[in-house]
Amino acid sequence: MCSRYSLHTKQQTIEQYFNIQFKQTEFQPKFNIAPFQKVLCLRRNATPTPEYLTWGIKKDGWDEVVVNARSETVSSKPLFRNAFQTKRCLIIADGFYEWQHLGKSKKPFYIKLKSSIPFAFAGISSAWHSETNADDSCVILTVPSNASIHAIHQRMPVILHPNDYLSWLNDNPYSNDAALSLLKPFPDSAMIAYPVSDIVNSVNIDNMECIKEQSYQEPFQRSLL
Repeated sequence: MCSRYSLHTKQQTIEQYFNIQFKQTEFQPKFNIAPFQKVLCLRRNATPTPEYLTWGIKKDGWDEVVVNARSETVSSKPLFRNAFQTKRCLIIADGFYEWQHLGKSKKPFYIKLKSSIPFAFAGISSAWHSETNADDSCVILTVPSNASIHAIHQRMPVILHPNDYLSWLNDNPYSNDAALSLLKPFPDSAMIAYPVSDIVNSVNIDNMECIKEQSYQEPFQRSLL
């Protein structure tokens, strides 16, 4: 599961890596992005244009929100099937958080690429008509975690390789099988994880302290090898 992430990379770096330009869309760095906030996405257009979608779904009568979709069922589950086939998207990030369960307590970890460059989660979007916004919303796809992240959490978000961005955005019906083939854990060797402060638990705290490495006495894997 992925329920918090970050995007604090400089605007010009994001524009460079994703070949986009912010015009009327204002970019603001975020260190603690939470469900039902507006998040930066790219969808298929003649010219890729950044847009902000609401992250998560909550409908009347639901007991919980939905912010992730399992890759194993995204193409068949009625809630997600049409969005997967017609409105795949890139959700831009530069790191994400997972919580490791230690008895009755949970410890947050921050996970990013060793290169510290921004990347894209595989996402889908649709007009699910959440209670907070009638516009399109998005969810992040997840897969079983790679061997190293598994020590922290059993699942992880799908991080796409840059060479696969256009393939993921291709909404041609014949591209669905190709899109499914991209849904796999990102290589351990390219990632790093470290413990961070519990302040990230609060959605009201959004600053550099959220991603600052903390000393931690319990054994954990800092480098994902």
